[in-house]
Amino acid sequence: LSHCWGNQHVLTTTSVTYEDRKERIHWTGLPKTFQDAIDCCRKLEIRYIWIDSLCILQDSHEDWDYEAGQMKHVYTNAFVTLAAAAAKNSTEGMWPHPCWQDAGALIPFDPPEAQELPLLTRAWVLQERLLSARIIYFTKNEIMWECRQLRTCECLAGDILQPSLDSGLPTLQTWQKFVDRYTSLCLTKATDRLPALSGIAEQMGQRQFGTFYAGHWELNFVNSLCWLAATPSSREPDTSVPSWSWAAAEG
Repeated sequence: LSHCWGNQHVLTTTSVTYEDRKERIHWTGLPKTFQDAIDCCRKLEIRYIWIDSLCILQDSHEDWDYEAGQMKHVYTNAFVTLAAAAAKNSTEGMWPHPCWQDAGALIPFDPPEAQELPLLTRAWVLQERLLSARIIYFTKNEIMWECRQLRTCECLAGDILQPSLDSGLPTLQTWQKFVDRYTSLCLTKATDRLPALSGIAEQMGQRQFGTFYAGHWELNFVNSLCWLAATPSSREPDTSVPSWSWAAAEG
């Protein structure tokens, strides 16, 4: 499940609740988005679902660091990713409310609106999207589909979503374009700036760009250092990121 945590309390697993979670999670204790996602899995005859807030110990830095490094495998190996694209938090639910009365009264979906969906403004979600083989987006008014071969929606508006990394040749320019998109998205924690793209870096690393140094590839390291912030910014307080990395800049 790909979803926004938002400002509402999110049901999580911690070291305190871990044993209880292994036994059961009461249906009535699940937020609406989680319930809808499980309903969808049942309809698709999918037995297992992975939800980050429940499958990662949220009070364990060790577990979080390990699971963050496993994101590539989670999303690339998933049968499908369910994206609660319109929900700002886990309490809003996932199922859309169709804006047409019948199949003959389709209302076109405005392409810019697709990019303004709450979920698609989150930096973590860009990685989830690009690593997934198939994604079903649940928007306010309709369901959208994206895979390696097709991007479409119920309103038949056509190709309204930007292509994945696999749609082009594996060049360094592909990475640079990804960074441009990535740095325009929102992160709750500045310290997540590099972990939130670690799966993509691992995927791109298979294309023999050399070692990955804090957001820069060895094969194009010198040129990559010539980055410029789009707006005036200061350095993030997280001093673990070297000052020469674009990941050290705010925004």
